[in-house]
Amino acid sequence: EKLMFPAINRWFDAMETRSSYRATKSDYYTHAHDLPPQLGGCQSESGGESVRKAIDGGDWQLPLAKSIEPEWSWISARDARLEAAERIIHNHEAVARFAARAKSGPGFPPAWAELADPNAQAAEKR
Repeated sequence: EKLMFPAINRWFDAMETRSSYRATKSDYYTHAHDLPPQLGGCQSESGGESVRKAIDGGDWQLPLAKSIEPEWSWISARDARLEAAERIIHNHEAVARFAARAKSGPGFPPAWAELADPNAQAAEKR
């Protein structure tokens, strides 16, 4: 595909140099499990079992094979961990409420979103 669309690939390569674009990147696990309940009507594609296993860990073995995730070399592992920790600390109340939804009952209207039902309410009792 890179040979078929060189101008588009140059454009994406240029976008990857922009921190504002890189900040919008996500991982395949999030796309596979978070977006379908939000969008609705998402169906598995036939022949995708090997990719589902790679995303969900169904065929993970040590040592881990090369990841199928997007390329993240623009940020070091250390900086990524620091940024993640800073964001969790900064948003700790929202993170705790989001995590508490898994303990509550299903939301209404019901949604398929294992442990991340967008309609569930946080379990407020401690």
